Amino acid sequence: MRSYLEVTRRANVEEIREKERGSKSPLEKRRLCAIRLRLEGYTPPEVCNILSIHQSSLRNWVNTFNRSGFAGLEPQERHAGRKRRLSEEQITEVCRWVEEGPSEHHGCCFWTGKSLASAIEKAFGIRYTENGIYELLKDLGYTRLVPKTRHHKSDPKAAEEFKKNFPVWSRR
Repeated sequence: MRSYLEVTRRANVEEIREKERGSKSPLEKRRLCAIRLRLEGYTPPEVCNILSIHQSSLRNWVNTFNRSGFAGLEPQERHAGRKRRLSEEQITEVCRWVEEGPSEHHGCCFWTGKSLASAIEKAFGIRYTENGIYELLKDLGYTRLVPKTRHHKSDPKAAEEFKKNFPVWSRR
């Protein structure tokens, strides 16, 4: 009779340990460690406690290893997800807008998420939320829409001098 969550595929503990050391993925290391611990004789509840995982995760990993070997324990690439609603030409146009800044017909003096979403909806008929715009811009490699502002009378040297000489008060 087979025991509960038995590793049936032929595997050497040292081979698994070598693969653990060589893996760059933390998830793959955990999976390999779980298999190694089972081969070393630890019970499923003990393995789950050691690795802080749920028994269903251990069961999935052992079954996958039995079926597919080491290749089954490698993390899978993420799925592409939903396709963008804007075409490549439209994305190129939006990038041009962001690079050049808004023109008079956009009705704003600098881009914000709301104003860019409005311009995209007017130009292409595609509605984006403010968060959707920020995600799109992040995917396109942009980090900020509006730079951090500084007062026109600010003096960077005076600020640095103040930081150096200001006594720090604290109640500890």
